[in-house]
Amino acid sequence: MHTYKINLKIALVTFVPVLLVYLPFLLHLKHFYFLNLSDSGMQQIYKNWDGPNFVLNAITGYDPIQIAKHTFAPKPYEYYANHFPLYSWWISLLGPVIGYFQSALVVNICSNLIVNVVFYKWVSKYSQHPLWLTFVFTVFPPRYWIVRSVISPEMLLIALVLSTLWKWERGLYVRAALLSFLAVLTKFQAIILAPVFLLTLLVQQLPPITTITCEWRKKFHQKFALSAIVAVIAPIAGYLLIAFFYQYKFGDFYAYFNGQKGVGMGAALPFSMFNSAEKWVGTGWLEHTALYFVGMFTLIGKLWTEIKNQNPKVKSKSSGLEGAPIHPVYLSFVIGYTAMLTLIPQVDIMRLAMPLAPIFIMAFHNFFESKTFHIGLLLSLPALYMYALNFIMTNQAGISDWGLFK
Repeated sequence: MHTYKINLKIALVTFVPVLLVYLPFLLHLKHFYFLNLSDSGMQQIYKNWDGPNFVLNAITGYDPIQIAKHTFAPKPYEYYANHFPLYSWWISLLGPVIGYFQSALVVNICSNLIVNVVFYKWVSKYSQHPLWLTFVFTVFPPRYWIVRSVISPEMLLIALVLSTLWKWERGLYVRAALLSFLAVLTKFQAIILAPVFLLTLLVQQLPPITTITCEWRKKFHQKFALSAIVAVIAPIAGYLLIAFFYQYKFGDFYAYFNGQKGVGMGAALPFSMFNSAEKWVGTGWLEHTALYFVGMFTLIGKLWTEIKNQNPKVKSKSSGLEGAPIHPVYLSFVIGYTAMLTLIPQVDIMRLAMPLAPIFIMAFHNFFESKTFHIGLLLSLPALYMYALNFIMTNQAGISDWGLFK
């Protein structure tokens, strides 16, 4: 009964914020407060980028001939190879029955629930208020509230990445390998799990930083098998599957990288997202992006300090994690993922950085659980909500003929 009540609360925390975003569109409101919403209903949700691209991939099965018949579609390599297929494959299962856009929302909403359940169970090791933190995780950072409400693979990616790291921490390397394989099929960013796992393996071979890591090292050597190496290889295998799939569909083994170059999103010099001349930047108003990096590097410092202070011989002055000790795999992931983000010439770093958010909330959970943050977040909810609606009405594909998606 206790588990049933907890799951019900998690479901409410998950679905109510999303339903609140949908409500003005379900009611076909033309205006909400000072926003002009049009009266086209849920189509305003459906056509948020990059949702239509994943839907079109699901409808056409990545067939370039079929894609070319849709006047909405850019050239296949310039866009569609950039959208990895696992999310579209899930969409295609229910698409013919309930409609492809509806199926895409169902998949994302189910992913919302899965990631919140995983987050709740995972963060319960560190916090005595996991349900509140799950609510925080649902609406904060503010971009989360939006991505949870539109057609997007991010929630599926975060569920897989967080589950992967948790399985690795528990020594379940085969499961970590499978989940990381699926994560790469969702978005290319998950490829960073390969060097992250390799770095963690090397750390576990070094002299222990703390008595805690010494215990992990002993357990690792006791359990060591090819499964840990398989977990390192699995993300690379996931990308190779995608490459062979693109070779079969597009006749181009390197379709993803060619697609990235085609739309000006190839890897660049570190921090090139602060170059307004970049195609996907185009603005000098980037203070928020700089602050995101402050947060990422602060998170690295926090995790390093906490792992170091887990040695009982070292007096912890800043520790806020009274629960389970932090495994080095989380530090490796934050370092690797942050390093990868510095190479992406894209203004929308927040969306790309979303897999770091659950670790950030865990690491600073004492602050997020404080009365000060309770009051601040609750008073800010109207601002976050209006931000979500305004963003949804702004970040839209120019779809004039919905018949293209049938």
